[in-house]
Amino acid sequence: MNQIKFGTDGWRGIMNDTDFTPENVGIFTQGTLNYLKDTIPKNNLLIVGYDTRFKSKEFALTISKIACSNGFKVLLSDSPCPTPFIGHNIITKKASAGIMVTASHNPSEWNGLKFKPGYGGTAKPSEQLLLEKYIQNIKSYKEVNKNNSNKNHMTFFSPYEDYYSNIKKIIDLDSIKSSKIQIAIDSMFGAGSGYIKKILSDKNLSIHEINSEENPKFPGIRAPEPVEENLVKLKQLVREKKINVGLATDGDGDRLGLIDHNGQFINSADVFSILCYYEIEIKKNSGPIVKSITMSHKINSICNFFNIKTFETPVGFKHLSEKMLEKKAVLAGEESGGFAFNGAIGETDGVLSGVKILEFLSKTEYTIPKILKKLKNISGEFYYTREDIQLKNSTKTNQEIVKNLINDNISQLGGIDILQINSMDGYKFILKNDNWAAIRFSGTEPLIRLYCEARTNKLARKIISDMESKLNF
Repeated sequence: MNQIKFGTDGWRGIMNDTDFTPENVGIFTQGTLNYLKDTIPKNNLLIVGYDTRFKSKEFALTISKIACSNGFKVLLSDSPCPTPFIGHNIITKKASAGIMVTASHNPSEWNGLKFKPGYGGTAKPSEQLLLEKYIQNIKSYKEVNKNNSNKNHMTFFSPYEDYYSNIKKIIDLDSIKSSKIQIAIDSMFGAGSGYIKKILSDKNLSIHEINSEENPKFPGIRAPEPVEENLVKLKQLVREKKINVGLATDGDGDRLGLIDHNGQFINSADVFSILCYYEIEIKKNSGPIVKSITMSHKINSICNFFNIKTFETPVGFKHLSEKMLEKKAVLAGEESGGFAFNGAIGETDGVLSGVKILEFLSKTEYTIPKILKKLKNISGEFYYTREDIQLKNSTKTNQEIVKNLINDNISQLGGIDILQINSMDGYKFILKNDNWAAIRFSGTEPLIRLYCEARTNKLARKIISDMESKLNF
């Protein structure tokens, strides 16, 4: 029996002889097609896209051929594209679903497949569980229908056009273009390359793009993730050229990293707080906000100030997307830099997030530091930290690793009383005086993640150090 299992968003694996192989890609595809035949029998249109990773294009072509052999009509992207582009085209072209070949922000040796249902966003947890069963029912590659492929049912297309049409409806592009704002963009050698520049194409704008060439090795960075240690070149460019704002998109263009005009990295909690403020106070949207359990509590404080409801979910946009649709939320965000907006699909979108930030700056007199100062006056001081610990050589179970943290004797972390332990996703410790900490195992890599947010940086470090000391490796 194959061991293909979904993580926080789809299936990812290391490209070798046993994990992410052409055979397993075929098994994933056949299981997905069987699922679609049973659940949406009257719709046989499939959208397929891919990122810039090694052999992603070849895997996308394999998926498309298998789909054609199963009687599906396929629209295959004619070039690498961000994951949200596929979601938009699923909706506009009324497809049954889509498959995106990407491992998102994972290191270069990884690849993966994301399944997108007919509503274009991340599949709900219940849908993913059912789909996983269909995939695991394929016992071997011999069961994959890969013969008599009707290539006439496969069409190459540009997924950009429909995406751009929607951008024009929800973003005031003229405001950005007339602002003469200077922009730096780091595409991290990924699928988002060139698209923000294309959307904003205007001679009045100064746009500097780096790492825009395709390179599946992602040279100079551990992985195409828009975190501070990977954005050294972007920070330097912003400072040297005196640029107003720096934007970075991850490997499949669904996450955003932000640099202010001083060349300072803005963490995802602050980016989300800016986006919340823009939607609530500037655009006067009164709907709720959805956040992951590991997203900053400053979001709660800001929303409470404006009398806006917040809803918390486990990590992974399959959870946030479902809650966003259920509550008709204005905005959803998680601490990894993924943000989704009402008016678009319920999916993280780094390109749209970046353009939203530009629209905010063009329509107000704020700089990023000024708006963060204003938001700090509303929420108070919060210091957020996260630490990732590799588990490649660990032979212990998750419960064995955290057993010293989850027991009846523990009452404090970092000398602060534990008021409650939330097991929604891993373990979140609600501490006294609005401090908190969390521990969870990554759904996409062999990592354990430690989180903490406290009212002082010293206390945050003390709490997270105490958590690490209690782990049993």
